Amino acid sequence: MYGQPTAATPPLGEDLEQGALTKSWRVNSTGAGRVQVLTTPTPVSGTYQLVLDAPYVGYNNGGNLNEAVWYLQAVPGNSLQLTFSERKLAGETDEPMPVSFTGSSRTDGVALSVDGGTTWYRITDLTGTNATTTAQTQTVDLTAFAATNNLTLGNDVRLKFQQYGAASNSSTAAAGQGRIFDDVTIVAIPNSLVIEAWPNPLPRSTSLNLRLPPYSGQAKVRLIDAIGRLVWQEQVQQTGVALVQTVLLPVAPGIYSLQYVPTDGKPTAQHLAIE
Repeated sequence: MYGQPTAATPPLGEDLEQGALTKSWRVNSTGAGRVQVLTTPTPVSGTYQLVLDAPYVGYNNGGNLNEAVWYLQAVPGNSLQLTFSERKLAGETDEPMPVSFTGSSRTDGVALSVDGGTTWYRITDLTGTNATTTAQTQTVDLTAFAATNNLTLGNDVRLKFQQYGAASNSSTAAAGQGRIFDDVTIVAIPNSLVIEAWPNPLPRSTSLNLRLPPYSGQAKVRLIDAIGRLVWQEQVQQTGVALVQTVLLPVAPGIYSLQYVPTDGKPTAQHLAIE
């Protein structure tokens, strides 16, 4: 009805409060799947949400894949960060997404493609504790993820939010299956200012990868907890080029502010979740 999607340039925000997806999105369902912007069930915030749910089809017990694909353009000289909220309904089952796949995958998760939608790379697993009936906000450093997987973010970047589940003969069971997405945003942060950290969320006792911005002189990398306490700090000496290093953070699970503070430069920070 609206023609081909038009790739949008970050910064971008989709709070769904217009009651529909914009022209930078494309949706797809196999069988009698459903991808809708609805007021029910209860949104994460506001009035509307993106719902990917299982249909009630008494004549078909086959599985159905629902996809919502966001078309983006990278911003030269900037790093892109994705944030979104997600929760699943009580009757939804988990179908783990592979690390990469071609075309489509009958699984649950969020994936990235930079080759026109042929090859996809999982950026977020939406199974187990990563997706519960309570809304969770997730942040992904797309630029760091692309670098780790030897990908280039160009003029055709696609993010696919997807849900897979079996159709049900019971309207009650069908109503209890599905996944909800809300408050989907992409921010573009100038590379001269950004500190990149991945993976994020970070499993406890797993090494964190850091990419520090180009700077000459001493700088501090520090971790601040949710009530403002300094829980970890490291001082680094830089020589004018971006610095990549790996650290093990001896801290408890929680939400933290990861800060980069150069001696005579502008501080920058990003949120870091430790599981």
